[in-house]
Amino acid sequence: MTTPSSGLASFAFDPDSGRLSLLDQVSTVAAGHEGLNEPAEVRVHPGGEFVYVNNRGEDSLAWFRVADDGRLTRLGHVRLAPSVHPGVAARSFAFDPSGSFLLVADRSADLVRAYAVDGADGVLSPLAEAHVPQPAFVAFAELPG
Repeated sequence: MTTPSSGLASFAFDPDSGRLSLLDQVSTVAAGHEGLNEPAEVRVHPGGEFVYVNNRGEDSLAWFRVADDGRLTRLGHVRLAPSVHPGVAARSFAFDPSGSFLLVADRSADLVRAYAVDGADGVLSPLAEAHVPQPAFVAFAELPG
């Protein structure tokens, strides 16, 4: 059995050859984290400057700045409900199309959490929570008008 690496990597893509070249690789968890962790969903902010990762084990949603050269820097995280086990903490998250807001389906807490997203530094600020039994997926959809 292998242990998940809890790593996040950035790559350069050559559209002519289809080749990927590794630019950077960093841990998805904070320094000093001990115990199991399984990164799950990864999403790029609509502005392209930040990447967000759901950590199951550290029980967080962490964000990273992507530098022009592809280097990744962990900037912060918000805590989510504790997992029973890293592999069973189903969580989903999504940005609204403008990138101003983020929703998290925090299944262990029976909550959908809403955050404001700071476009300058990626920081998530809590806005609201809604009780939803066992939420497993969130998405934004445009309704016909």
